[in-house]
Amino acid sequence: YSNGDASTTWGKKRIDDGSPEPFGLANLEVGNEETLNNPALPNYPGHYQLITGEVWNKYPDIKVVSSGAHIHIQDINRTASCRPCIGGCGLPPQRCFSWDEHIYQTPHELANVAGLYDNYRDPNFCHTLTGGACPDVYLLEYAAADTARWDLKSAISEAVFLIGNERNSEVVKATAFAPMLSNVNG
Repeated sequence: YSNGDASTTWGKKRIDDGSPEPFGLANLEVGNEETLNNPALPNYPGHYQLITGEVWNKYPDIKVVSSGAHIHIQDINRTASCRPCIGGCGLPPQRCFSWDEHIYQTPHELANVAGLYDNYRDPNFCHTLTGGACPDVYLLEYAAADTARWDLKSAISEAVFLIGNERNSEVVKATAFAPMLSNVNG
């Protein structure tokens, strides 16, 4: 729909919808909410592989963003498996331009991982995981989330965490506070 011309089904649909020129989509995220429940495609990494294979067959230059939890945080209620950029679930590391990190921790835990990306570009760390360089990070969901409400302790821990991300801005390219549009009044 975004990049096809009039000879494609979806490109024609876009034109019929009033947008005659392709949008020039250059980046695409394959979100982590989808799973296939297919043993041959192990949840998100399998789904990612299926979608990106089709995308890159037609548009090899599109930069794809993957979702996934960072390996360094595995000891804080996480596991180190099933992330497309670094492999897992029986699949090797897959091509990705960057990954969309999601971090929800208690205020104490979130403040303690303020240095999460301090050694991220270490060649030994990245080569061990991916056989190459680690992708850039879009931290598009984070929050101190140990209660249904946010308080000063949560705000301070999130500020400390963001200071660490700002210190590593060559790695963390964007951040977004997950509950920003949350209805706190029920």
